[in-house]
Amino acid sequence: MRDHHDKSGKPENRRQFIRRVAMAGVGAAIGSTAGAQMRSDRMRAAHRRRRIIFNSDGGEALEAASATPEGLLGTRYSGLLGSHVDTIFHCTHWSFNLCLHNTQVGDVLTLKEGRYADNNVQTLIAGGRDCLQVVLDFGRENGLEVFWSMRMNDVHDVWFPEMRSQWKKRHPECLMGKEGEAEFWSAVNYEHPDVRGQAFLLIKDVCERYDVDGIELDFCRAPLLFKPQMQGLPVERKHLAMMSEFVRRVRTMTESVSERRKRPLLIAVRVPDSPVVCRRIGLDVEDWLGEELIDILVPGGDWHLVPHAVPVSLGHKYNVPVYPCISPYTGTPPAYMRGSLTAEDRKAVLSAWRGEAASIWHSGADGVYFFNVFSPEDQRWRELGDPALLAGLDKTYVAYSAKTLDSYLGEGQEAALGMPPVLLREGETQVVRFHVGENVRQEAAEEALSELKLSLYLGQLTSQDDISFRLNGTALSGLKPPNPLSATAADHWLECAPNPTQINQGENRVEATLNRRSKDAQEPLLLSDVWLSIGYGDV
Repeated sequence: MRDHHDKSGKPENRRQFIRRVAMAGVGAAIGSTAGAQMRSDRMRAAHRRRRIIFNSDGGEALEAASATPEGLLGTRYSGLLGSHVDTIFHCTHWSFNLCLHNTQVGDVLTLKEGRYADNNVQTLIAGGRDCLQVVLDFGRENGLEVFWSMRMNDVHDVWFPEMRSQWKKRHPECLMGKEGEAEFWSAVNYEHPDVRGQAFLLIKDVCERYDVDGIELDFCRAPLLFKPQMQGLPVERKHLAMMSEFVRRVRTMTESVSERRKRPLLIAVRVPDSPVVCRRIGLDVEDWLGEELIDILVPGGDWHLVPHAVPVSLGHKYNVPVYPCISPYTGTPPAYMRGSLTAEDRKAVLSAWRGEAASIWHSGADGVYFFNVFSPEDQRWRELGDPALLAGLDKTYVAYSAKTLDSYLGEGQEAALGMPPVLLREGETQVVRFHVGENVRQEAAEEALSELKLSLYLGQLTSQDDISFRLNGTALSGLKPPNPLSATAADHWLECAPNPTQINQGENRVEATLNRRSKDAQEPLLLSDVWLSIGYGDV
């Protein structure tokens, strides 16, 4: 096979060659001189300050208060003014082809029954400004950047059939299966050309009709793209090529729109934080970065599979800013999932999000991205975008059991990635990792800490179990439950005050060795959560 060479005559690798050919196509479409200027403008826009990116799912348009633009803004947006939120990602596309904005190519959600009885989507459209335009105008008036976000796949219609678009009903051949065949049968299959074609039209319609600062391709809601995933298998090379070509086509279109409007139109992608997992589901993110197909990388969501430094380093390798994602499932107590929070619960949630944000900033990330977290007056929006402010606030660093990933990757893949819960087997040592964003040793030496507590949550623990624990290679002493254990298996926290010298800034490892399991235990023994609480005495 003949080698390709760059202008200096040096051989090019595959990624360099593809990037050159792809960008040449864009340049030809919009003119080489103008294209170079627009690329420069795009780079500047991509690197603007974004302390916090606020992702809203658009659901406020379905609330009774949103019958007017002022009412809609009051539900989620007006209260953000003066906070660390610099950018809004506004999602108005659900369940593939079902839209909350005035789309010309998709299905508009007009249903006003049941859970949608207060749907104001059509009311806003009839008033002259749909919800997307209202948020765009709000952003312009207040110096906030606004992106339109598209969920590339969405399976909410499995549980809520009224969310199923007419397009899905007309094209059952484009779905992953038939109702009842599999849990997520209603996801669209991107191997089908009609799916990729319709997705492109939905994106193009917004880019050409709304003056958005950028678009987000959200591949994490839900991370299903091709049929091999339905059998728990990795996708094939052809699937990677299909998605790369799709993103390439979107980039060519956004560059043409950018030139016509004389202003950059950025592309952000939200993807799993592990490059290996991305490729397993059909997303060759490093190729996209190498070809300059994307401007902003948002890694993660309901799962954190690798340290934040991994995707941050990958994005920065290609001069692309990175904003790791915090979601409602990020280290939050079970009460948060029930939706009924006590004052203590709220304090625990804020503490966990502070810890996650501190870890994100320590990784070298460019900012923090929040998904599916809305309350605009919450103090998190005024704390988590400033690492200096975070430094002296109480935090909890968490390795946690969140939503299962096996539904998207295949049975056993979650355990293979080292995610809790981990099964403790007699005579074996298991490791759970968590990351700390501050220098605990230095803070302790300066007598700044009021609390340092390590908590381990074990499922089906008995008083007859003998377990040894080590933290970063040093034995943990003093671990005990708040209440005495019994011979009957139950779920328990074990707590201790570790020596500050045992805590690393960055990665930490808890090793659990099950020396002896109770002979009467019927269920497996699990280490589900690891929490490190750091107190400074703030309120």
